[in-house]
Amino acid sequence: MTLAELRALCERATPGPWKSVRNSQRPFKHVIFDGRPDRDAMYTTSPLESHDADFIAAARTWLPALIEVAALSKELADPLMLARRFHEAYEHLAPSFGYKTRPESAKPWEDVPEQTRALMEAVCQELTTYIRAALARLDEVT
Repeated sequence: MTLAELRALCERATPGPWKSVRNSQRPFKHVIFDGRPDRDAMYTTSPLESHDADFIAAARTWLPALIEVAALSKELADPLMLARRFHEAYEHLAPSFGYKTRPESAKPWEDVPEQTRALMEAVCQELTTYIRAALARLDEVT
């Protein structure tokens, strides 16, 4: 399943956070619900271990955030994108730290000299090696 498919799946599901509660008063094993009294709960009719019910509830609660982390990680693993974001963040934050960028250096990314862009990209290439390894493991799962 791709990140886009997982994101669409989350968007169609009942909003979280969900929680899991053991239900000893009914013939159902667990109740998994979003905690709102005005909504129906999901009752499991088959034996469901507590840890499985907890996993289902936690997955609904945390999966959207994890999808965003995975998407951002893929973006940041691109050395050119990381170099651009670094440059833009630096230019934005420098004045608040008392730095004044030299006028010949204060340029939008598109106007940064090619040699400087190449150096920044090479630095980011080295920094993203560990991100790529983590993403390779992530791609095996998604």
